[in-house]
Amino acid sequence: MYRYQMTTEKLSSAELGEYFTFSISAYKQASNDWSQVAFLPDVSLSFDVTQRIVRLLNAGQIDPPYLLSFVSTFLDS
Repeated sequence: MYRYQMTTEKLSSAELGEYFTFSISAYKQASNDWSQVAFLPDVSLSFDVTQRIVRLLNAGQIDPPYLLSFVSTFLDS
């Protein structure tokens, strides 16, 4: 079983200065423990968009190796 979670990151760039973005972490359950198996930084500036992606990932139990592809496809549509 996988569990996806959204996290907030504070980043900065010369063009934008400091800004907040949302990232996604994937966790895999092993016995009674959860371990992080994937991390996708800087997914979106939108809380709502990232939250929707996380809900779809959890509902579909998408395998972490497909995380980047799934998110890219979602954002491109």
